[in-house]
Amino acid sequence: MIDFISKLKVEKYEFLHLDENLKIRNFNVEYEKYIVFPGSFNPLHEGHIELLLCGMFVSQKKPVFEISISNVSKPDLNTNELEERILQFKGLYEILITDEPTFFEKSRLFKGADFLIGGDTFMRLFDMDFYPDINSKNKISDNLKILKENGTRFIIGGRNVDGEFVDINSLEIPNDLEGMFVGIPKDVFDSNISSNKIRKQMRDG
Repeated sequence: MIDFISKLKVEKYEFLHLDENLKIRNFNVEYEKYIVFPGSFNPLHEGHIELLLCGMFVSQKKPVFEISISNVSKPDLNTNELEERILQFKGLYEILITDEPTFFEKSRLFKGADFLIGGDTFMRLFDMDFYPDINSKNKISDNLKILKENGTRFIIGGRNVDGEFVDINSLEIPNDLEGMFVGIPKDVFDSNISSNKIRKQMRDG
């Protein structure tokens, strides 16, 4: 398989867009027609697919998954880890590979795209711990306004987090960011499945 990390870090590709057959297709892609689903996908599971289908229904856009080799709160992926995760999508879905842990750069790369996130990620968007270089909530809002100017929308699916259901209604959205966040109705999607549970079942099984 292609050394995707080398392409990003050494050959300095800004991102890689792979088709369902894992062939690079970086050119002539209109990202305003896509809903991008970022995540670690360790592993990809039915909860992800369920959320994706609901997000596609709400956004009316075609799907592409996205994996970043760097993450705000987790170690960087190595070549073997990245390859394992990419292979899960072969024959199923298009996938983006980036080295961008935050949505500010993702929004610049994939201008006009919708981003599909869970309620927990929605809450982190307004959490200063999620942004190592930002030291005020006003600065977060200012940066989110730039995303809005890029045409970015977030499609949000609710999740149970530590016994509490977290969705678009769990946080007051600033008036100047209204329209940027779209909630998937709770009766459409309410998933208790998580990658952590799947990995535990695999270890215990």
